[in-house]
This record gives sequence, C-alpha cells and structure tokens, in this order.
Amino acid sequence: MAAAVIAVGLLGCQAPGISRDQAITLAVRQIGPSTGPLALVSAVRQPASEAGSGSEWVVTFTGTFQGEGIGGQPPPIFHRRTIALDALSGEVLWLSGEE
Repeated sequence: MAAAVIAVGLLGCQAPGISRDQAITLAVRQIGPSTGPLALVSAVRQPASEAGSGSEWVVTFTGTFQGEGIGGQPPPIFHRRTIALDALSGEVLWLSGEE
C-alpha cells in the first residue's frame, strides 16, 4: 500500500508543460538533418537562461550537421548541436552548434 501512495504522490508532482520525450521529439525536428547517426547526449529541464522566462529544456545531440554559409563562406560542419526549448510551450529559444 505504501508503494501505491508514493507512486500517486510522484505523479502529482509532474512539472507543467512539455515532457522530456516531447522536448526530444521537438528538438529533433528543429536541429536540422544529420548526415550520419544522430545520438542524444542529454535532455535536461533547468531554469531559463533569460531572467523571468520560467524554465527550458536543453537538449544536446551528436551527429554531423551542416550549418549555414554566410557571405559566400562555405557552411560550417557541426558535430554537436544544442537547442533550448521553452518548457511550457516548446518554442525554440536558442540553437547552437559546435565543430
């Protein structure tokens, strides 16, 4: 009986907004295609990087991603992409790439 009470208590403590799985799914759609295998590194809910913005999901993947070329320069190739999503709405807050 104690286990049932604990399980019900944990379910009632779920944070509002999108779930971890939803954040990962949204992030995959937003980071752009990978030309090689795509691997999830982390998906962490944390306080937003901008004050007063609530919380965000920060999701990081490894793979091979092509960035955008600027001013006639060839596009960079990234091997790690990180995206932050608003934890309530799923809106993209920022996206970065590392070579």
